[in-house]
Amino acid sequence: MRFFTAILLFVALIPLALPAPELQTINIDQTLTVDAIGDGVQSLKLTLNGAQFETWQSKYGRNQSLLKRDMNRYVSQYETSGWDMQVNQMDRIVNISCKIKGAILYRGGGIFEFRVPKTWRGGERHENTYFFNYVEPAGNGVVSQNNVRLVLPVSASNFSDDKAETGDRIIRYRLAVGGIAVWLMWGGIAAVLAGLAIIAYAFLGMRRSAPQAVAARV
Repeated sequence: MRFFTAILLFVALIPLALPAPELQTINIDQTLTVDAIGDGVQSLKLTLNGAQFETWQSKYGRNQSLLKRDMNRYVSQYETSGWDMQVNQMDRIVNISCKIKGAILYRGGGIFEFRVPKTWRGGERHENTYFFNYVEPAGNGVVSQNNVRLVLPVSASNFSDDKAETGDRIIRYRLAVGGIAVWLMWGGIAAVLAGLAIIAYAFLGMRRSAPQAVAARV
C-alpha cells in the first residue's frame, strides 16, 4: 500500500532544508491497526534531533492544518479523517495519527489482502501482528530508520504469504464471513430504521396539517 511510503517519504524530506555536513538519521515508528472491515488507524512516531525538531516546529508546530494539507497531497487516493498531532517538546517526539478508509483490500469470501512495499524487510509475525523495518535515504545526508507494525484484527486467521504479478509480497488473512455479514446487516438495519423514521416524521407532519386544511375549506 503506497500510503505508507508516501507519508514516510514526506516526513523524511522535512529536514532537507538544513545543512547536513554529516549523516543524519530520523527514527520513525509506524503502526497500522486494521479493523474487521479493512479500515485502519495509521500512527507515526518521529524521534528528532535538535535541528530537525526546530525545523519541524517552525513549519508545523503551530499549524496542524498545514500538516494535514501537505500530507494529504501524498495520500489523495485514500479517504482519511481524524488527523491528530501531539508534540513532546522535551523529548523532541512528534506523534501523528489519522484514520484510513479501505486501508486493506477486501477480496471477498472473508479474504483480505495487504501488499507489502518492496523496500520493507522482515515480516515476522507474532499472533496477529507483523513486524517490518527498513532504512530509506532521503538525500542531503539524511536517512530514515523505519520500524513498522501491521496489527491485524484479533480474529484474523489462515495467514499466508504470496507474490503478486508485480513480484510484490502479499499477506492474506481470513475473517469469519459471518462477522462481516453481521456488521453489514446491522448497518443495513440502521439505514432502514433511519429511513422509516424520516417517513414517519413526514407522515405525522401531514396528519397535523390536515385539520387546518379542512377548517380552511369549511
